[in-house]
Amino acid sequence: LARAVDRDWHARGLVHGDLKPGNVLLEQTGIRAFDPLDVPSGEIAAGMTEGWAAPEQVLAQPLTAATDVFALALMVVAALSAVAFGEEHALVVPAAGRGRRRLRMIKHPDVWLDPQLVELPGEARAAWRALLTRCLAFEPARRPQRGAELADQLDELLRRWELPGRLSVACGPGQLEYPVGSRDPIWILQDG
Repeated sequence: LARAVDRDWHARGLVHGDLKPGNVLLEQTGIRAFDPLDVPSGEIAAGMTEGWAAPEQVLAQPLTAATDVFALALMVVAALSAVAFGEEHALVVPAAGRGRRRLRMIKHPDVWLDPQLVELPGEARAAWRALLTRCLAFEPARRPQRGAELADQLDELLRRWELPGRLSVACGPGQLEYPVGSRDPIWILQDG
């Protein structure tokens, strides 16, 4: 996914700006993101998805490809059944059409990989934690700068330590639909 985002957005000077599991499609031939905000790098996003947006997007600051790296890292955290934790801060941020609103954010998150859920040697656990913590840094300059850079670092970790088990992906025969009044697609399963 990180390589696809890099190819489809970062290589073109764009930021997807709305990466989250609901905007990812797993196909027989690969994986791709869809429903982007298509923000030119260095510009401010017109919106965001709470819980998946990077700090600079929440604070209405210019976005870069590192903004997408933040969301990609949150997806890796979820896939590993890990937890991002730390001191929570309340922020008052601009809200389109509503003036402002209050949000909570972990300012300097750390990542915990539960040893009961993911069996890894201590060295592997520390390496995953270090990468994911760097990807979730509040300051975009501390993160990998593009999806391809993140993908290379993930590949290196996976080459050194194979992850145990499999991640279930809910899918089946059907089609992607956009419900009336919603920007988020849903997968409609078909019988048979």
